[in-house]
Amino acid sequence: MEDVDLRLSLTKGGHKLFFVRDASVCHPWRHKGGWGKLKQHQKSTLIFLMIHPEELSNINSLYYLKMVLYKFIKNTIPQILKLEFNGFREELLEYFSFLQMSLVLSLYNNVFKIPKKHKKN
Repeated sequence: MEDVDLRLSLTKGGHKLFFVRDASVCHPWRHKGGWGKLKQHQKSTLIFLMIHPEELSNINSLYYLKMVLYKFIKNTIPQILKLEFNGFREELLEYFSFLQMSLVLSLYNNVFKIPKKHKKN
């Protein structure tokens, strides 16, 4: 989440960022580092949200649920037969991690009584 933190800090500092609409990246299915890498990403996300609690309106349990559904329909279903199930186990592990993160963020909101939406200044 360091790149997301950098973008947010630059934006808050008054710097203008540009989005290049024609740029694209294609990541083929590959080993993503397994469960350890996914847990590291979860920890990084929670640290980011502790530093920037206002971002809970963007990165929350619903965000992760939508990501699982979108990725499954957009990526996994079309590629599953084409790639003969190569990489499918890693995809399922990532989906499980996203579902777990959705639960963690739901509990995080309840424990700290964080409102679902923060007013933006």
